[in-house]
Amino acid sequence: MADARKELAEIESIHATLLKQKKKYFAEAVDQYHQEAAAWLAHAEGNNDEAIKTLHTIAEKEEAEGDEPLAIPAREMLADLMLDMNRPEQALAEYEADLKFNPIASMAFTAPRWQRRRQGKADKSNTITLS
Repeated sequence: MADARKELAEIESIHATLLKQKKKYFAEAVDQYHQEAAAWLAHAEGNNDEAIKTLHTIAEKEEAEGDEPLAIPAREMLADLMLDMNRPEQALAEYEADLKFNPIASMAFTAPRWQRRRQGKADKSNTITLS
């Protein structure tokens, strides 16, 4: 985890440089990447509540802005986190929410199907509808 902390520090340094250069748009994007990486590190360290809160906050911000993110949507990351925490029902709910805001996101279709098959349950992902 020391390497991960080192990478986070590097991202912080890039963020600071962008702020000094008055490149606010890019600084905000880098800050979001830092927060996402920090959430995954928190999860790896067993701080799941912190990881969930961070990704949920980012997801709500993305959705409030109304544009599809250029990278992996935070809501999808939150769903992936739930899968990793062995919370398939919560993961499915997050994938369904992601699909409403990011209809092109293929993992919103694929991951729930994969998880439910892994558990030997019916494939509910076929019933997801776009609104």
